[in-house]
Amino acid sequence: MDFRRVVSLERLHDFAIQVQITPLSGDISVDIKSGIDGRVTNTGAQHFTDGDMRFYESRYIQYVPKTTQSKIAFVLNTVHNFWLDNEILDVPAQLNMDLRKVYGGYHVDVKKGSCLRVEKYCNVYTTRDFDMHGKTVADIQALSLENVKELEKLRFGKLAEDTAAEWKKQVWDRIPIIIEGSEYDNFAIHFAQYHLRLMVPAHDNRMNIGAKGLSGEGYRGHCFWDTEVFLLPYYIFTQPETARKLEEYRYLSLPGAHKKAERNGYQGAMFPWESAWLDDGEVTPEYQGVDIVTGLLIKVWSGFIEQHITADVAFGVWQYYAVTGDQDYINSDA
Repeated sequence: MDFRRVVSLERLHDFAIQVQITPLSGDISVDIKSGIDGRVTNTGAQHFTDGDMRFYESRYIQYVPKTTQSKIAFVLNTVHNFWLDNEILDVPAQLNMDLRKVYGGYHVDVKKGSCLRVEKYCNVYTTRDFDMHGKTVADIQALSLENVKELEKLRFGKLAEDTAAEWKKQVWDRIPIIIEGSEYDNFAIHFAQYHLRLMVPAHDNRMNIGAKGLSGEGYRGHCFWDTEVFLLPYYIFTQPETARKLEEYRYLSLPGAHKKAERNGYQGAMFPWESAWLDDGEVTPEYQGVDIVTGLLIKVWSGFIEQHITADVAFGVWQYYAVTGDQDYINSDA
């Protein structure tokens, strides 16, 4: 059995999964349940409403939930294709709906030595996406459904080929780093570059880098001072247009910084220990966990007394300008 996955760097809404199964010891029957599972949580927290579920043409699955707090609508689509020894199969789906879950059941018989290939094409759209600005949820539903049909025609191999070319263009050819000697050291630095590109929202200046990137759920994806001190220099020297977007995020989030300063009795801006959407301000939880001795909630002091973040943000602005000489950024309102 062989699994391959691709999340497109060229088509930012799209991703796909490919599974190949080749029985070697005898004939087998394969039963697959696959679709969209909205029950997935982040460290036990459920972020989505039940949502609307749709089947189109008995093949295309669509799920439309909203986030429970901010009411951001998500539109997710998926469709499955099957091949047996490179001959496409018409595999009927047994369609099912459950709480926050919509999926199909598929059955295929595979003879010894034959290869069953399953490809699952998916996309994700939201009402907060830049390219969806001004569109209704119904508009996005129709548009995203047509997109997954195009993706299905593109096929997994082409999607993987195109995104590999985009990685080459944006990272491997543009920022070549070669360490002479140990192959492991080369692998390690390239893996770091991979994460640095993967976790930065280079297409959207309204977001920043989560403290753990995409490597874990810690801090709920909130942005920290780590961006300015540890991460921003890489983008300043290699991808200044991305660095500018990270700096624009800090400027655009000034309302939240003003709000925090006022709440703490200061004038001006006090940037949050944990930062999220532009006008949210400080999103560090006030209490976290319980003291096992006293039984009282434990106050998270970092959101109140850690005050170096504002200086870190100012340092980031200075470093960006000193290296790039981007006077337009200094003069502009965003």
